[in-house]
Amino acid sequence: MNDSSWTDVVKAIVGEHWTNQESAVLLSRLPALLKQRGVEPQDFLKGRKLAQALEEDLPSDLLVIRSEQNPIVVGVVPSSASPAPPFSRYFSGTKINNVPPALWRAFTVPLVAGYRRFFSVSPSKYFDILGDAGQPDGSYEIDRSDILGEAPGTASSIHEKIERWKNDNNIKLEAMKIRSSGSQLPKELSDMRALSDALAELEDSDLQRISIPLDIVRKIILSTQKNRK
Repeated sequence: MNDSSWTDVVKAIVGEHWTNQESAVLLSRLPALLKQRGVEPQDFLKGRKLAQALEEDLPSDLLVIRSEQNPIVVGVVPSSASPAPPFSRYFSGTKINNVPPALWRAFTVPLVAGYRRFFSVSPSKYFDILGDAGQPDGSYEIDRSDILGEAPGTASSIHEKIERWKNDNNIKLEAMKIRSSGSQLPKELSDMRALSDALAELEDSDLQRISIPLDIVRKIILSTQKNRK
């Protein structure tokens, strides 16, 4: 697909969404929407972040905006919409300022196939582990079907899923603590998190080139943990 083709698809997605809902398309949702229309993001990103690609290749057609209530929430709107502050009103009118950033990311960052996602309340942090591994102590699982990328969603629907998950697990937001520079995750969670973060940075094409089965990677990590005890 040439450059003009993918830009036309992006403009169509954002334009249709604005026409129907008068709200921003979540940047984290855009890759899945592109794939639904036969566009692979890695074909045009060329090592760039998605927001950077949009700003460089479609500067006069689209605008990347952030919610003032939560800067992690980033969206895209047509330039013709002439959005004006406060930009939070373009995110389905959702009130998300009380959601810790780590919890919002846990519901919006795509989950690698074969992994399960868990959330630690204190410190407030999510991590992904191989599906056959046991659930770490003090963590709560987030169902794959509730994570953006597995199913369509808007900022409003994501917020609803977070609220339902909190209620199901009897979790209080005030109990969540943002991790300070001096706090650390338990070693077993830290190691798994490091692997998860590394995999999350890879494109699908890079993941397919991994020659060591992930179950072997897990055994190596677990062996390392035992040697440290």
